[in-house]
Amino acid sequence: MRRLVFLLVPILFIVFPCCADEKCPKQTIINAFWIPQDNDIQVTLTGTMDTTKEGDARWSIINQVDQSLTKIPAESVSYTEQVATIQVKGFVLLNESYLITVTGIKFIDCAKPQVKFNPIGLQIKRTKIPVFGFSPSTNRDDSDFYFAPTVDGASGTQASYTADAKLQYRKALTSPSFGGAKSYIPAIFLIPGVDLKISSNPKEDGNSVLIQVPLEIVSVLDPKTFPKVSMIIPSVISQPAFVTESDKKFHDMNAIFSDREYIVLHTFGGWLQFSPEPMIGFETGLNLKAQAAGTYPAAILRANFGMHVGMNIFQAKKPKPLFSIESDYILRVLLNPEPTYTTDSKGNYVLVSVGTQPRYDVTVKLNYNLTNYVALSIGYEYGQLPPVYTLVDNKYTFGITFKGQLQYKPKATK
Repeated sequence: MRRLVFLLVPILFIVFPCCADEKCPKQTIINAFWIPQDNDIQVTLTGTMDTTKEGDARWSIINQVDQSLTKIPAESVSYTEQVATIQVKGFVLLNESYLITVTGIKFIDCAKPQVKFNPIGLQIKRTKIPVFGFSPSTNRDDSDFYFAPTVDGASGTQASYTADAKLQYRKALTSPSFGGAKSYIPAIFLIPGVDLKISSNPKEDGNSVLIQVPLEIVSVLDPKTFPKVSMIIPSVISQPAFVTESDKKFHDMNAIFSDREYIVLHTFGGWLQFSPEPMIGFETGLNLKAQAAGTYPAAILRANFGMHVGMNIFQAKKPKPLFSIESDYILRVLLNPEPTYTTDSKGNYVLVSVGTQPRYDVTVKLNYNLTNYVALSIGYEYGQLPPVYTLVDNKYTFGITFKGQLQYKPKATK
């Protein structure tokens, strides 16, 4: 008889699951709406929330263009039975697409809060949009204007100075659309601009001047269509571009068509947020002007591999990061020969070799954010940049950085 009881007990648990599971079905986010007159976001869920436990929930808003993540303070969210109202307080940009997600919501008649929810898309729009405005950025990669004068040092050199600058204009051609009966449309931007790094010391100078007209295509993964994949890869960013690359003296110039594909991985973390973006791409083109004859025996053809990593360190209950760290690694695999140069004591280029050896560049920068637009920075760089590939030999920098986006950011009305 005792043996029969031991056999029946596990069978009963299998046939008749615990009543708590029956009372706690998996809840989902039904929809999210922005209310422009109040600058609020209202989110509706399937289940009835336990409003006495709302302080345990953690809401997040993810910008689908630059993948920046904002943790919403608990005091900025209010609850009714099935609706959560988020006071935006300037956390969102006009004409941008976001993902809204939450963890740890407690529902009525459920012993434990639900940990995971599939995110839902939200488009921020307003009928009248200011023509021009500024908003903060987090790093060089997502900045429309960026100016970082630095004092530098490198192996075997004295102190020198570098201007690291970027200026571009971002024009939205389409807004993303997906889900329900909507036709899928990616976000497409036209971003003409200039990108340069120029140093007073040629032995530590990347000699890089880029004039480029790129498109940026942000392909958002619909959370309803790809619920599991979108939680890991919210979007893929394509950057096809026409580029003119040159050294700072314009002695060597190339016309390039390039394409880079960034796989945007989900930002994770709390007070320390970490956002990696693997990259793969190619560059092809022709030499327009060479410093030495015969240094480009064939068309330019490169395969690119890399990684962009951004990290933000926040203070409690403040949306602006106190510190930000940005790091980039790019490996250029040359499929056709290209030249490599060094410089003499007068700054003149001296040809070292013509070959297909891989070229790579590594940069790391730590920013202490004084304001939304100004930061003190410490940086490190090693590697070679096209077209002359002079070696930047363990360069370290200290300076001030001015950065931001040319977009309007709404002010809170509450």
